Amino acid sequence: MKISSKNISVSIGNTEIVKDINIKANEGSFIGIIGPNGSGKSTFLKSLYRVLRPSCGDFYLDDENLSLMPYKSSAKKMAVVNQHNYYNFDFTVFEVVLMGRAPHKKALEKDNQHDYKLVDEALEKVEMTNFKNRVFSSLSGGEQQRIMLARALAQDTKCLVLDEPTNHLDIKHQLKIMDLSKKLGVTVIAALHDLNIAATYCDYLYVLKEGSIFSQGSPKDVLTEELIESVYEVPTKIFKDKENKRIHIAYLSGE
Repeated sequence: MKISSKNISVSIGNTEIVKDINIKANEGSFIGIIGPNGSGKSTFLKSLYRVLRPSCGDFYLDDENLSLMPYKSSAKKMAVVNQHNYYNFDFTVFEVVLMGRAPHKKALEKDNQHDYKLVDEALEKVEMTNFKNRVFSSLSGGEQQRIMLARALAQDTKCLVLDEPTNHLDIKHQLKIMDLSKKLGVTVIAALHDLNIAATYCDYLYVLKEGSIFSQGSPKDVLTEELIESVYEVPTKIFKDKENKRIHIAYLSGE
């Protein structure tokens, strides 16, 4: 699935948070949205997954205007993992993941074996099968976040929107979630804080600063010492791994 935005601006009250943003995600690509706190990353993504309404501009899913699509139709195409806010659902883990099947059901249609199979597969992928019968609210923040990813996987869409998905996760599960998202073969748009994770997993980056696109390009072209200091106000040293051609960022603040 292709995703694009055209001249997206978002205002909250009298304040313009996102200003005239144009992005493009080709089918199967992994797109990163990066920038410091307050740069507009999450606000932009919330307007994409329809929590906020853009004050100007449009999104397109495979050239179809998102604003003209019923919510249920867009939910069949695009799944979302939000920033974690400690949900207190009084449901079992299995029931929470099964909610991901809702966009595919008709009114009063019962869940079936196919739905249950997708739920089991999703729980296995996030390594939470043994938590299947646990009450969701009893889980830790990191465990809950993995279940929310499983719910998005059970939704079985061609696009995945990740709004700072590795918050509250230990390093092992940060990497596992990013590995899994990368290997799905779907279009991924992710807002990310960790620049090393962005450098490792993203095919293309959009750098936001004060609500506007400051720079864009491949990670090796965008993540330079000069850009990071300009955008994040932190000096860095960039190291290039000759073996796998990745870049690694070391932060020098405090020296």
